[in-house]
Amino acid sequence: MTVTELEHFRELLLQQEGSLTEWLNSGSSARETETSRVRALLDEIRNATGRIADRAYGNCNSCDGHVELHRLGLHPTEQLCLECISDQEKAVLEDDLFFAS
Repeated sequence: MTVTELEHFRELLLQQEGSLTEWLNSGSSARETETSRVRALLDEIRNATGRIADRAYGNCNSCDGHVELHRLGLHPTEQLCLECISDQEKAVLEDDLFFAS
């Protein structure tokens, strides 16, 4: 992955982190389950920015491959390439593609 691509994803993740942090600090009357989900997502985002700093961003956690750039564009915290996702996840992606077409 190029330095430009890493910087793009870093900025994207930082924007998402800022938006979620702002929402948490706004005093929203969200349910505890929503707040917990946002905190978990913040942890994923911080983990992803750490992988960028370590030059490990985009590496698949399951094989020696790389997560596809278009998948990272949609889900910048993704850590599995298309070859390593479960059959259930593949079916969901296929359904999404079918409905999008």
